[in-house]
Amino acid sequence: MPIHSRIVPPRSLCRPCSCQLSGSRPAQTRGVATSAPQHANGAAEAVREQPICEPDRKSSPRPRRAKAPGPERPRDGGVRRNHFNIQMLPQHLREALFGKRAKGDGLSNIVSIMQARKELTKKFTLSTKAETLKYPDIKFPPLEGKDVAEHFHKIGREQCHPYIQYADELVKATTIPAIPRKWRQEPGWFKYTDKDPEGIQVQFPDEHVLVFDVEVWMEASDTPILATALSPTAWYGWSSEVIHSTGGAGSVLGEKGEGPSDRSFLIPLTAPPDAGVHSEWPENLVIGHNVSFDRSYIREEYLLTGTKTRFLDTLSMHVVSGGLNSIQKGLFRNAKKKQEQQSDLVDTIFEEPPKKPVGIADKDAYVEGTLFGANDLTEDEEVPKWMSAGCPNSLKALYEFHCGKVMDKSSVEMFISSKNLSEIQERFQEGMLYCAKDVQATFEVFREVFPKMMEHAPHPCSLAGVLQMGSCYLPVDNSWHRYINRSEKTYEELLGNMTRNLKNLADSACALVDQHDIIAADPWLYDIDWSRAKPHSLPKVYSDMLFGLSLEQKLWDRLRKMEAKQKKKEKEKVKKRSEKRKRKD
Repeated sequence: MPIHSRIVPPRSLCRPCSCQLSGSRPAQTRGVATSAPQHANGAAEAVREQPICEPDRKSSPRPRRAKAPGPERPRDGGVRRNHFNIQMLPQHLREALFGKRAKGDGLSNIVSIMQARKELTKKFTLSTKAETLKYPDIKFPPLEGKDVAEHFHKIGREQCHPYIQYADELVKATTIPAIPRKWRQEPGWFKYTDKDPEGIQVQFPDEHVLVFDVEVWMEASDTPILATALSPTAWYGWSSEVIHSTGGAGSVLGEKGEGPSDRSFLIPLTAPPDAGVHSEWPENLVIGHNVSFDRSYIREEYLLTGTKTRFLDTLSMHVVSGGLNSIQKGLFRNAKKKQEQQSDLVDTIFEEPPKKPVGIADKDAYVEGTLFGANDLTEDEEVPKWMSAGCPNSLKALYEFHCGKVMDKSSVEMFISSKNLSEIQERFQEGMLYCAKDVQATFEVFREVFPKMMEHAPHPCSLAGVLQMGSCYLPVDNSWHRYINRSEKTYEELLGNMTRNLKNLADSACALVDQHDIIAADPWLYDIDWSRAKPHSLPKVYSDMLFGLSLEQKLWDRLRKMEAKQKKKEKEKVKKRSEKRKRKD
């Protein structure tokens, strides 16, 4: 073959158009120097002569660059479908939700489409004739951003404003006022600052963010008697008229049970006591531990119009980052109980005079080995690792877990076990200090759990939902008490029927004690111990139910106690009504 040759390609390979198909003729040829393979005899470049075509523009379209296959769009009324024949949103809804410049479905080439189809066919059958659903007639409002994600993020920020700024302000507070040394023993609110450490009387805490706690005297029909609040600049203390009355709680509350239903005994927290329906409500944020309990004693929360006060609960925020489920709570209590028992045992051992000097390191090593090592625990009984990542929901547990500090909750018994108002009056300063320490602990816990909650649920709509759900209420009237009484009565009736049915089943089963064939055929009776202590005595299972406090016996005892309690309540009501009538007469 000569060194230089003229190679004319066939018409079917003509470029840049398919002139063979279109019927156009090549107009001229042009020599192009190209690189050719080197032969053994040292052949150089070969000149290829390419035909240049003039395509017929009427008969052949303009060549276009090859694109990735788009979604399938059958001609069934303009219904949009994806690559897998799944019906998609219509174009106007797609633009309303995702904007006019919405991106595709992410499948940009035929390879990814085929891979996706292969994976889907492993578990699903891709239908070629899918049913066409009717599009809903929905008119969306214009988006607040370029797409639906930005839209919800923006409206979430609007719903959280200004409460999220208040929460951030409290988290970033470097210092807080010290707890007052002495509290004013007068009814109403008092404000304590560095300038006024003795306290000045105010109608309500005029602050946009507060950490709040209430103490309730259980004997006085769950009436709030003490409350404290903390802002970044001041302390607030509140005490009820009940605790300062000279004639006793009865002279203020009247009949037991009337306190909570009367708004005069509740706490004005975000507005004056005479605030009405048409008041201008400020946007305040209240933080507490199990704050729904404290919220139930705030006066303004019982107005039907509602307020702009929102609540954040440290208990709920802790559950997001370090909460335990019901099974873990039981395991946690058992492990903690065992730790306390082992710690008591260690203290007892080291209280004895040691034979050799024992240091703290030796004691800690013994405790660690006893509790978490192989001294008395097998591999199955080792303390699980999740115990170091969570704790129960009490304020004391949260304070120890998140802040590494221990709380003294011994003073709480004064609000639970005190029968006379004089006991609380004498321990007024102790009660206010206990309530203030709870507020201080709640503040420190909030500074830890709020950033963790925002890390686990960063979207502003999540916080907006928490704020909205924390301000819900259920308007009720006197029929609510009738509903509660009917529910309790129905519960007691069902409990009584259940215990009677259990007793009848036990009697019928005991009658089969000598019929071994029937017992052996019954899977429930077969595993019961039917042995007798004496020939004609009751079976062991039945005697245990009668003489040992079995489930059936406990149910009967509980039923009798509930009946006696109900009768006692009815007698007290009749007695109080007669006394009221005598006073009126």
